[in-house]
Amino acid sequence: AVGKAGELRERLLAGAPPPPSRPEVLEGALLERCLEEEAVQLLDAAAKERVLGYVRALLRYNARTNVYARSSYDKLPFHA
Repeated sequence: AVGKAGELRERLLAGAPPPPSRPEVLEGALLERCLEEEAVQLLDAAAKERVLGYVRALLRYNARTNVYARSSYDKLPFHA
């Protein structure tokens, strides 16, 4: 993979935490990880879009209410 998104993906796959400074990068990485989950890969395209919509809504909600610690986001792809 090439570029910043590719570098971030490689870091995440290697187990490194995402850089905390830019929320949009964190969201993009989480969405990508959600799509990589085995159960999600079995879904059709419309269902995958619903999963991504749910995760986006959850992240927006949490940005306002801070229900979940950002450190718990590493478990989000599995649970979504």
